[in-house]
Amino acid sequence: MSKPFIARGAALLALACQLPGAHAAAGYQALVQRTAYGIPHITASNERNLGYGVGYAYAQDNFCLLAEEIATARGQRSRYFGMSGSYDSPDSEPIPNTLSDFYYAFLNSDQAVGASYNRQPGEVKNLIDGYAAGVNRYLRETGVGSLPTACRNQLWARPLEGLDLIRMMRRYAVTSSGAQFIAALQAAAPPAPGAARQLRLPSAGEPLRGLYGRQRNSRHMGSNAIALGREATQSGAGMLYANPHFPWTGAYRFYEQHLTIPGKVDVMGVSLGGLPLVNIGFNRAVAWTHTVNTSQHFTLFALHLVPGDPLRYVVDGEVKPLKPATVSIVGRDANGAYRTLKHTFYLSELGPIVALPGQLDWDGATAYALADANQANDRLLDAWWRMSQAGSLPALRAVVESTLGLPWVHTLAVDRAGSVYFGDVTVVPNVDKAKQDACVPAAARPLLGQGVMVLDGGSAACRWSNAAGTPQPGIFAARDLPAITRRDFVQNSNDSAWLTNPAQPLTGYPDIVSAAGKELSARTRYGLQEIQARLGGRGWGRFSVAGVQAMGLANRSYYASLLLDDLNGLCRTSGAGQAPADACRVLAGWDGKAELDSVGWPLFQAWREQMNGSGVDYWTQAFDSARPLDTPRGLRIGDPAVAAAARTALFNAVKALKLAGIDYAKPWGDIQVAVRGARQIPIHGGGGEDTYNVIESSPLGNGELNPGFGSSFVMTVSFETGMPRAQAFLTYSQSSNPDSPHYGDQTERFSRKQWISLPYTQGEIRRDPAYSFRWLRE
Repeated sequence: MSKPFIARGAALLALACQLPGAHAAAGYQALVQRTAYGIPHITASNERNLGYGVGYAYAQDNFCLLAEEIATARGQRSRYFGMSGSYDSPDSEPIPNTLSDFYYAFLNSDQAVGASYNRQPGEVKNLIDGYAAGVNRYLRETGVGSLPTACRNQLWARPLEGLDLIRMMRRYAVTSSGAQFIAALQAAAPPAPGAARQLRLPSAGEPLRGLYGRQRNSRHMGSNAIALGREATQSGAGMLYANPHFPWTGAYRFYEQHLTIPGKVDVMGVSLGGLPLVNIGFNRAVAWTHTVNTSQHFTLFALHLVPGDPLRYVVDGEVKPLKPATVSIVGRDANGAYRTLKHTFYLSELGPIVALPGQLDWDGATAYALADANQANDRLLDAWWRMSQAGSLPALRAVVESTLGLPWVHTLAVDRAGSVYFGDVTVVPNVDKAKQDACVPAAARPLLGQGVMVLDGGSAACRWSNAAGTPQPGIFAARDLPAITRRDFVQNSNDSAWLTNPAQPLTGYPDIVSAAGKELSARTRYGLQEIQARLGGRGWGRFSVAGVQAMGLANRSYYASLLLDDLNGLCRTSGAGQAPADACRVLAGWDGKAELDSVGWPLFQAWREQMNGSGVDYWTQAFDSARPLDTPRGLRIGDPAVAAAARTALFNAVKALKLAGIDYAKPWGDIQVAVRGARQIPIHGGGGEDTYNVIESSPLGNGELNPGFGSSFVMTVSFETGMPRAQAFLTYSQSSNPDSPHYGDQTERFSRKQWISLPYTQGEIRRDPAYSFRWLRE
């Protein structure tokens, strides 16, 4: 060992020894160590100092990103980015700045944010306040004129306050509820006097229009997760595979970090932007991850209006008013002039009024109120902070189920001893099956399939029920939500809790919580079939770390395994001109994968999109709830109508790809590339919910596709040595700053499938070739 290394280690130990003696009166102090790929390991004596180190480190890598997202959560995009601008939501749907600002100014009013902050535990307040101080330390040191190009000398590159993190928390909380109604909230205006009384709801199969969010967009946030117990691993220890599918840009980008308060917490993983803790990760005893769940976190209430008065409604004969609430924002027009803009929301006792013109109208008879369960959920930060400290799987489960603070995600976890846990335990309106049957009007029942429940607002009996022991009224208690602990495995890929483990189906829950018997996604079927094949003794046996990593990044098109042979057969039997010969040739040679050297993936995807849009029922075997892993399957080419639709779809797929400038005869790695400055990094994996390794891309305009969503933090954790051993990729890399050396370094490793070992112990951290440290004090 070199003398410089010994000296460096001695200096670190001397600094670390000061931690227990740190006092609030001394200001802030934290130790920030960095290892390869820019991963910070932050050590401090308490939450206040830890938050300080976390905020400083995050700002070093992503200050511009954070500053813009804080402006969004404050309702200030129109002021800084112009009234005519827009931005991408988490689902890559552009949201106009003015609509966004009115919504977040309404959601994050000073009164609501202040009350939410006051309800936080002291430890969380200290994390928040320290984080803001750390970000502001970075801003003072750097100066607005020396910030990264994206925000240099910009008015929105401003200091933070602790309340800004509450604004971000509240923004994250309503991702799968209120944020879906940003436009619908602002489309709600009282009808003109004498407006017609009507009740027009979408018919069965008619999609709702004008909603943002995962339930109406195939490019939704999702994830894969597998927790393997002692009966499923070669070592007999617990093992976790985590693969959240999240946006590659914006607030929902994950950030890798390792947080330590000696004797209290030692957790490593990733967090969302602006959160001073770990959302997905591991400590010395447990590892956990999340997948977006199918539970509904809001309902609508159909209010019965007083005839001739659209601002009053009736509940059990009692007349109640709709109260106006006017919100002001400041916007900048095309000439640079600032204007004050106002919008009035209308509030019922159940929530604000929403409208989808032509579908859910505020007319002379009915108005629709949005009741958002997560708008009152102040417990997100407390839940994740306490999970980070869990010393056992039962302790982690107790945190999840007692806080009831996780907003819209399943939890899958594993411990050293090889027990696994699945919990679909989130904030869900308490509407049981009996209440659903009694209170959902017949005309609104088709909307249940789109994840929207409309209840009768004219009856108090149709309000959400209260359950004993819940931290907020009107939600299900944890004891009434799906959860299991096992010794073999649990898995989820954004389907309901139903077949988390087919040996123990989770059934009997209300639809608003978890529906059973529905068709499974390709990712769920692939995952379950691979797990069962290995554990069922098909020659593979139990899982090793390498085995689960290979499964996760196999890039196999699951739909190709169901349809490609029949499609190729159709090509072979088609006459001249009946099918495009070049496309048939490419599909015949395709390996059925979305690997870098695969040729044919975009063509198959385009064909399947065309088939799905044709309206033709093309499956040979339809879905059968008694055989959910085997159905649907097969292309019914013996049916002339299906054969004709399949040929037409192939012609249309070729046309669509040519129009987009995509050469489907090129290797996939030449088409899908992550642009990092002058570098173009080929990216494997594919979209359309077909591969386990989901990567959704958008055209660059030059025949290439740029990834913008999908596999984000891909991680395996194993306890086979007693200590956690983690390997991972942050697919888009640690920094959003193009000038950072950590703007694309992990992206290149992901491209090559070269897993990165995460240093966790102090010995591993200090031995890292890229090791550096800085002691922060103020």
